[in-house]
Amino acid sequence: MRKLALFAALLLLPIMAGCSVEVTVDNPRPEVYAFISSETSTGQVGEIISGLEKAADDFRLSIETIQMDLSNHPDDAFKKINKAIRKSTKALIVSSFENDELAKYLEKAHKKGIPIIYMDPVKKFDISGTYITYNKKEAAVKAGQLLAEAMEKEGEAVLLNTSWDDPKAADLENGFKEALQQYPAIKLINLYCCNGQRDNTRKTLQDILAAHPNIKGILAACPETAAAAAEYVNNERKGEIQIVAFDYTDEIVQLINHGQLCGTVGLNYSDLGYEAVRTAADVISGHNVDSDIVLDFETLVRKDPA
Repeated sequence: MRKLALFAALLLLPIMAGCSVEVTVDNPRPEVYAFISSETSTGQVGEIISGLEKAADDFRLSIETIQMDLSNHPDDAFKKINKAIRKSTKALIVSSFENDELAKYLEKAHKKGIPIIYMDPVKKFDISGTYITYNKKEAAVKAGQLLAEAMEKEGEAVLLNTSWDDPKAADLENGFKEALQQYPAIKLINLYCCNGQRDNTRKTLQDILAAHPNIKGILAACPETAAAAAEYVNNERKGEIQIVAFDYTDEIVQLINHGQLCGTVGLNYSDLGYEAVRTAADVISGHNVDSDIVLDFETLVRKDPA
């Protein structure tokens, strides 16, 4: 596991659901298509695209990135992915998804010999490809330890998870509970799901603190939830409650730098995008690629004044 120095503000990209961003180096036709679920948070999408673009430039590949709205506009998404398959693109990059119809198109691509690279999928699929992931349970253990130390190893804590039906939520919960077993003076009050929504997080925290006013620590399972928790605590209980985020965006880094979060543990989504294109470049060049690529998670911590 490596520690990453807190970095300067990331260039924010104007992103709208369903739009595409094309990067052309020497080839006018995209060699690689990247399909990203619009259900991924805006900040994470921006960082994934930043990584995709940087790698495309470094490895001199042309790439087109398309956001798929499988919930509201599935036909449009299928039309775009079918177009990429018809053009016999050299590789497909796909973010996390669970959709039977989309799986049919990916099976079609696989039969046509088009390599498929999965970015942080929720599970393994029947369609062969390269899976780029990181150990979420191990990262959650580290996040729990970071929170416990910030709480001075005692007090009441809560976990603001994603949603009950999120396959990743179980890893976060199990890792957090495993970490807290090392700190008998910390009591886990309960687990709550905020569905990655800021308004829901604020309302949930209001209810939690009304029932449990002595809360000392919060682990927020996604950047959106962490940012909302930091805002609420900064306004209502500044300095009284420690917050650790799970995964991060540029906004989370800024909140750490401003002292509103203790730190974060998780995946740098720019690295995820970069690794996906690097893997595509290797496949296109004829190099052997592992079926599973596990990225290191990163730990960013607040630097308290000396």
